[in-house]
Amino acid sequence: MKKTIKKQKKTIRKQKETIRKRVVWIFFILSLFWMGVIFFFSAQPAVQSSKLSTDTTQWLLSSNHSILKDLTEQLHRLDQKGVLEFFIRKLAHAAEYGILAVFLGITISFHSNWNRKWQLKTIGLCGLYACTDEFHQLFVPGRAGQIRDVGIDTAGAVCAVLLIWLCFSVFQRRTLQADSY
Repeated sequence: MKKTIKKQKKTIRKQKETIRKRVVWIFFILSLFWMGVIFFFSAQPAVQSSKLSTDTTQWLLSSNHSILKDLTEQLHRLDQKGVLEFFIRKLAHAAEYGILAVFLGITISFHSNWNRKWQLKTIGLCGLYACTDEFHQLFVPGRAGQIRDVGIDTAGAVCAVLLIWLCFSVFQRRTLQADSY
């Protein structure tokens, strides 16, 4: 009887390990894919990138929802100098790297325990990729690498890491509470 239970536990451990490895690979591939998406957007010439930002801003401001109608009218008045477009562009930077941090963070957290060391590695990897992205933009017509954008990208990664940390903390707390009953 004891041998059967030990064998079942060993089988369960192997199954969990297999699932963990698959999750690591899936999120690693998602990380590489997302780096490609970031590279694609960074490789767009300034005219194309600016048009995308302008179209996105216009789409947001042309909302016909009654709740947003007053807000969009006020934003139209305020956005005479393209301030909203600037913020949308920078928010897109932060969001891109926030998503990358989620993919990398999950890859790293399933590879090992999610602790401060791995959180810093996730942020560091995102910051390093942001540096290479801005360097890459130096060679794209009409684009320029900006130190400010590296900071915004890294800030997006930091926000995502904090979100992951919060989710893991809540999950662990709930798991501990469920085990205590």
